[in-house]
Amino acid sequence: MSPRPCALLLAALFAVQTSVVPADTATPPFPDTPAGHALAGWLAAFNSGDSGGFEAFAKLHAPWVSVAQQMDLRASTGGYDLASIEGSGKLWILFQAKARANGARVFGRLVVRLQDPEHITLLDLAPADSNSARIVLDEAERNRVIAGAELSEAQSFCGARCLLGDGDCGHEFPR
Repeated sequence: MSPRPCALLLAALFAVQTSVVPADTATPPFPDTPAGHALAGWLAAFNSGDSGGFEAFAKLHAPWVSVAQQMDLRASTGGYDLASIEGSGKLWILFQAKARANGARVFGRLVVRLQDPEHITLLDLAPADSNSARIVLDEAERNRVIAGAELSEAQSFCGARCLLGDGDCGHEFPR
């Protein structure tokens, strides 16, 4: 074999070898919804490992989140890679992620606020191998859950009189 065909063969083999990617490393796309954007933002901030950057993210999008706890989780997992989207709507997303440090999988739920979709109202992670039951909600039940979260949030701003139903806040809450 002359040197030229040998070099071409090596170049071709190198190109094939470097273009082969195992199927399980493909990251699924984030849905183009407020919940999908929130999940992408949280994962980016969480995976950065930068507590200052994560704190800035949390102040804008999830002020209820403990930065210290999130950074402890980040240190133990090495971050997460999105493994799958289990279901999603405009304001909610169910997903699986894989820990970078040990490959452990978690199920996650994220919900954003209806009136302010930049604000995360729920972010929950549970081990995928746990015995906890998976909850599947139809669209009507999802809407009731989201409306209930919005209702609870509105009530919390009005104080005890509103919660008791004898306030002058103008809210009309079902009993």
